[in-house]
Amino acid sequence: NNNNIEPVGASAIADAFEQHPKMTHAQLSFNAIGDIAIRLANLPNITTLLLNGCGLDETQTLRIFQALYSNNLVDLRLDGNRVSLIGMQTLAGALMNGSPLTILYLRHAGLVDLLVQPLVPVLKNNKLLSYLYLDGNTIGETVMAEIGYSLQEGAPLQELTLVNNPSGLSH
Repeated sequence: NNNNIEPVGASAIADAFEQHPKMTHAQLSFNAIGDIAIRLANLPNITTLLLNGCGLDETQTLRIFQALYSNNLVDLRLDGNRVSLIGMQTLAGALMNGSPLTILYLRHAGLVDLLVQPLVPVLKNNKLLSYLYLDGNTIGETVMAEIGYSLQEGAPLQELTLVNNPSGLSH
């Protein structure tokens, strides 16, 4: 966590996770680990992957979301990394199709209404996602309302945070 780990060091850490399947939690936030994040996301033994502030781009987060179709992640934290619309659509698809993910952090991820929209049906139908953190994005009033309506229809969330989203602000 904020140790200035770069791809070479992160690769050695990923090797250790591959060699020792009892290792299940990877906390590498605030390190420039690049594509090693994708490698870690694809390991079957990792259940918790904390990658806050790693400077991941849209392609890297997309590939992490693609891994949700086949990995065992239950806790994914990507605060402060960049996501794309196709990434959010991929995330939504994985959640609707059996991903075991129960905790998702996407705070300060540059999310706007268009990017959050794919999650709305997930909130209505998903049976596993329990904690969703979307603080510090730019989610507007209309999408906030859609999130609220979806939650009223039976989403199992235990916690949703939307702190510092300008939902009521006029533009």
